[in-house]
Amino acid sequence: MLSSAGISPHASIGENAQITEANRDDWREAARARAISEAEDAGLRGAERQKFILKRTKICYEELENLLGDA
Repeated sequence: MLSSAGISPHASIGENAQITEANRDDWREAARARAISEAEDAGLRGAERQKFILKRTKICYEELENLLGDA
């Protein structure tokens, strides 16, 4: 049973907000990891690599948010 594991079957609104923010942190990490992988695959280095990673992280995060935000 969930309550015996310290997990309430009825989460409060505040708890749901925390879960959502934790999910968003995970999405940001996944987006950055994907961007870094793409930069490595493209053989980018230096400032060009950093610029690419910033741009692709934003794009990847937005994709994840669109896919998972309403789940």
